[in-house]
Amino acid sequence: MKKKIGIILVVVAVILCGVGAVLLFNMKDKDNGKEKETVSKEDDLNYLDRSDMEKEVRKNTNNPYYTINTSRALATNRTYDGLELTDPWLVQVDQNFYSFSCVLHNNTDKEYPGQAVIVRFVDKDGKVLDEVETRFFSVPAGGMSNLYADTKVNVLDAYDFEIVPKNS
Repeated sequence: MKKKIGIILVVVAVILCGVGAVLLFNMKDKDNGKEKETVSKEDDLNYLDRSDMEKEVRKNTNNPYYTINTSRALATNRTYDGLELTDPWLVQVDQNFYSFSCVLHNNTDKEYPGQAVIVRFVDKDGKVLDEVETRFFSVPAGGMSNLYADTKVNVLDAYDFEIVPKNS
């Protein structure tokens, strides 16, 4: 009888060690043996929390698709050919419809002529997600105008964007 209990305890111990080893193995990254790090969006330095604004717009418009891009890099002001670009904004406004806008400031004393441009959306690795051709009107000296670009390609998770002249 004592022998049977001893064998049962050994079998249970082996099973427990096996389960423990499987659990430990699953917690390791298979490629390099390091523990996986879970990074939430809130811990990502490139993440902007716009969830409250999103909820408010969805509530006020009854638009369940309205989603705001959360990339800090994309939301950063920049310049294009002497124009200051501010307030870059990328949103999903419908099931398969995405809209980008920014404000163009002409801080010079000369009118900036309107032109056709390409807005290029890229992921974190610099891979192009989509290129959208658009046009902006002339920007008066000391004035501002807006740039808009819409696409049916899902660019909502774009990390960044750039604007280039259409002929480049």
